[in-house]
Amino acid sequence: MNRQQRRAKQSRAPNKPLKKQSQQDELVTKIFDLGNTHMNAGNYTEAVEAFQSILPHASKPGPIYHNMAACLERLGLDQRALEAYRLALIHDPSIVESYSNMGILLQKHHKMESAIQVLEHAISLDPSFSNAHLHLGSTYAIAGDLEKALHCYRQAVATNPERQFAAYELINLRNRLSDWNNLEKDTADCLSMVRKSKLNVNPFIMSYMNTSLAEQHTQAKFHVKSSGSTEDKCFTEYNTAPYSRYSKEKRRIKIGFVSSDFKQHPVGFHLLELLETLDRERFESFGYCHSMQEDTEIQRNLHAAFENYVDVRHMVDSNVAQLIHDNEIDILINLNGHTAGGRNRIFFGRPAPVQINYLGHPATMGAHYIDYILADQTVVPMEHQPHYTESIVHLPDSYFPVDCRQRIITKTPTRTQYGLPEDGFVFCCFNASPKITQQVFDIWMRLLDKVEGSVLWLFVTNDLCKQNLQHEIIARKIDPARVIFAQREELMEDHQARCSLPDLFLDTLPFNAHATAANALCAGLPLLTCLGETFVGRVASSMLNAIDMPEMVTNSLEEYEARALELANNPAKLKKIRNKLQKKIASGPLFDGVKYARDIELAFEHMVHHQKEGKKPEPFVVADLPKA
Repeated sequence: MNRQQRRAKQSRAPNKPLKKQSQQDELVTKIFDLGNTHMNAGNYTEAVEAFQSILPHASKPGPIYHNMAACLERLGLDQRALEAYRLALIHDPSIVESYSNMGILLQKHHKMESAIQVLEHAISLDPSFSNAHLHLGSTYAIAGDLEKALHCYRQAVATNPERQFAAYELINLRNRLSDWNNLEKDTADCLSMVRKSKLNVNPFIMSYMNTSLAEQHTQAKFHVKSSGSTEDKCFTEYNTAPYSRYSKEKRRIKIGFVSSDFKQHPVGFHLLELLETLDRERFESFGYCHSMQEDTEIQRNLHAAFENYVDVRHMVDSNVAQLIHDNEIDILINLNGHTAGGRNRIFFGRPAPVQINYLGHPATMGAHYIDYILADQTVVPMEHQPHYTESIVHLPDSYFPVDCRQRIITKTPTRTQYGLPEDGFVFCCFNASPKITQQVFDIWMRLLDKVEGSVLWLFVTNDLCKQNLQHEIIARKIDPARVIFAQREELMEDHQARCSLPDLFLDTLPFNAHATAANALCAGLPLLTCLGETFVGRVASSMLNAIDMPEMVTNSLEEYEARALELANNPAKLKKIRNKLQKKIASGPLFDGVKYARDIELAFEHMVHHQKEGKKPEPFVVADLPKA
């Protein structure tokens, strides 16, 4: 073979594998496209299978690993998703989306330092990547560094002004920090974007804004549809109607509670007495807990209160749903809804015949898979039914379970110990800072101006929020020393004890006091509220109506301000109200945990009976039901 023949052979030899490689690449591309089609249709298991089948043959597997990781994440297989993102970056370190998605998963599993490192690296690769700034901001916010979170959200908006979700998160954080400069206009602009574009934002956060019942309902339905209509196709839809699988035996009603708040959290504190008081001859309780583990007394008590406690933190949603179905749960209660930590996908396939929205999410969930919302005639009048996807259930007094056993005070605090004046009038508000609006704050400052020697005691722990509020105080020509900031108490009994020190609790609007109202009333502290339009703005009124104290419920902010001033200037009238409250603590239905348990049990039994008869959920009033 001469040199020319050898050269020709050498030039042809690599052409054969190149042609084969081209065909292989074509097949890889075809299956990759098929996997993407499955992914876009919500068929995540099929998508993962398609991606896995071509990984050994792909010359550039980075994007395949990335898309497979996204599908694994939708399936709830977080650890496998993290590993797939890691492999994507080994093969292609330029996929900044992989870093960003990894950061969110690490944040979800409370690995904050790792999440921050990964997200900062994504930004170093592409400073214009708005999503990475946004996710880094949310990580800092959860970690408690709100100043850095604010900077990140501003960067997210600056790098992509059209990124409407970033603008929404920035508004939310600014509200939390009492950063009110142009906030009202910015909030209106943000809500306008939400309405026009159907932006998928958390409907619970909208509760803090001046939004109507109709708007909250529309957004909740859109959020559920956008978040679940595709990704939940991987879930089994269980055949739970009409109750045929339980009809052969007569047994106790099984009630499952699903929550991330079985811990040192208001939901946990106020649910405990109900769980401990539930009639075990008629009901069997199951706690499906995905709370962070704490070494706290309240978490230990909550775990012990359930007959069956199940730790589902590390189980994927579909497996939790299967477990609930296998446990033959009759009533499944969602204690989170759209609040932080919620795992609503567990409920999507209807693993239980009756599913309820209760306590954690004070608004409609907008979800077709939730049958009832436990409420009362004040928080959700029956005429509000068109704005609720769930059927409304009225408990006889207040829907809120007030556990007043916490009011037993072993320590007697003094005003001096908290920096309060011994003789001056003390207004207070222990609501979280996002509930404090500029409009309500203006009223408080006018009250300080008119009531000589008075002070305002606020629960604000973030330094940046304090600075902003101090600036607002000075701008209204009030001495900043007259606003005292309360710190977080480690023990609930210490917080409960200090609630007895002020003269008057001033509520907020559009988002009322909820657990903080219960704590104040249990401590014998008179509370003044203003009735709002939506659920979140009617909770304090619900509690006050339940103890026959309508004189502490106002119907406008003008009336609220006038009543507060009247009470501050009329010690005899305020003392009469305080004495009335003390009597109600001893005998009022709001503080009767046993009565509350019997009422809610009656509601549960009616729901089960209604379902057994094959009927669709309907609104009802517990007081109208025949007693067992």
